Amino acid sequence: MLGETTQRGDMAALHQQSREDDEESLVQRDESTEESSNPSKIPVHADRWRVLFSFAVLSMSSAWIWITWSPIVRPAAAFWNVPLGHVDALAGIYLYVYVPCSFLSLYLVVNCLGLYNGLLVGAVFNVTGAVIRWACLRSYQMVYIGTLLCAVAQTFTLSTPPLIAARWFGNSERATATGLGVLANQLGTAVGLGATIVVDFAATDDKTSSFLLDESKLRTYLGLQAVVAMTAIVLISVFGSEEPPATQDGGVETHQTEPTQTEQSLLVTSQSPQEKNNRLNNRPKYIESVGRVFSSPNNIAYMLSFGMAVGVFYTIPAFISQMTPLSWSPRSNGWLGVFYQVVGAYASFQTGRIVDASQQHRRVCLTLLSVASFSLVALLFTQTLLKTETWEKDAVVFILISLVGSSLASWNSVGLELGTGICHPANEAAVGGVLEAAAELFGFLWVLLGGQLIETPIMFLALLAGVISVAGMILSNLDTRMKRPL
Repeated sequence: MLGETTQRGDMAALHQQSREDDEESLVQRDESTEESSNPSKIPVHADRWRVLFSFAVLSMSSAWIWITWSPIVRPAAAFWNVPLGHVDALAGIYLYVYVPCSFLSLYLVVNCLGLYNGLLVGAVFNVTGAVIRWACLRSYQMVYIGTLLCAVAQTFTLSTPPLIAARWFGNSERATATGLGVLANQLGTAVGLGATIVVDFAATDDKTSSFLLDESKLRTYLGLQAVVAMTAIVLISVFGSEEPPATQDGGVETHQTEPTQTEQSLLVTSQSPQEKNNRLNNRPKYIESVGRVFSSPNNIAYMLSFGMAVGVFYTIPAFISQMTPLSWSPRSNGWLGVFYQVVGAYASFQTGRIVDASQQHRRVCLTLLSVASFSLVALLFTQTLLKTETWEKDAVVFILISLVGSSLASWNSVGLELGTGICHPANEAAVGGVLEAAAELFGFLWVLLGGQLIETPIMFLALLAGVISVAGMILSNLDTRMKRPL
């Protein structure tokens, strides 16, 4: 009797335990279903920051090489015994090359090469051009050829940040990733503009008092650029990838390296390799994606708004010394050029974080354009009303130009992200290429007009302020709803 009672008790306990296990299993299944159906949890990979960093080094190298000669135009012209316009052409070639060649480059990236191979091709062009510039420094023609190759490299990289962000980052990090990609390019420009602050390129000549370049210092400087370009190609070779990998085991993404605790918390159920391949094959091709940008007046108007304003951002560094008080020294203008880019880079990063948190792309973009327009108008009145050169005026000019740089740099990165969202499902690199081509074209136009108006800086500032205002008015009347799912 006692044994029978004990047996019944054991059976009841087993039944109770089984029911508890079933309930726990149901709870876990519900939690799993809820987690997998949560649209805010998007597959990400631990290597995404390494991929972005390797691209950033390449982008920084490209921008640094582009702006090399801007601080030393006159001594470089004397060094090669060529007109000033020939030295300016070493920077202008990037504008000439990007517009026609970017369409071919991005066609290859989207339709043939893919993201990883496209970046490798760009890195090869970049390092080849940098080495030619270093090895053949005394020949202007060879330096031009090397710079031409570097300009071709830029066509593979300049519009790539939105594509990297879309492939590797979740919605809560996408704008930040795009901002960091653009930031790297701005830092490269800052390094180039600030070179004269750190490096003294002057050489003393007993026969003349003219400012001559020290060939050995310049060759060392170009050699450093080549080393950075080589570093970029190594990093892309090691860390680069088309998109995050998936395993056959349940389609769950795994880290190739030991993930951090934060990265582990971001890993969620992903697609199987076959599903990923199908998704890659079903993405819009390049021609289709470009056609989508031009498929509606709304998209075309957005392209114009973006290009007009970002073109101003590209134009200001070329005239920054003419926008400051006459009493400023070249070193002071150099510091302003560096600050213009560095503050812009930092603002791009912070603005990306704000957009990621708020998802208010339109409101943020309109605010940025308003700040830029207001700052240019304030700078115009400062230059007009404050005739006396004082430290207060210098401080106001410094702050206002920095505000212009920070707001337009942020618009560059957030505007790219917004543009790719508006044109979804068009390929991000294709859309970014069209937007950047518009910016390069307008930048070239503003440079041409600036060359005619810079003798009267007030007119030049009025032109830039008017352009930003028009860009903001166009944007305010557009449908900027994001078509890309969150």
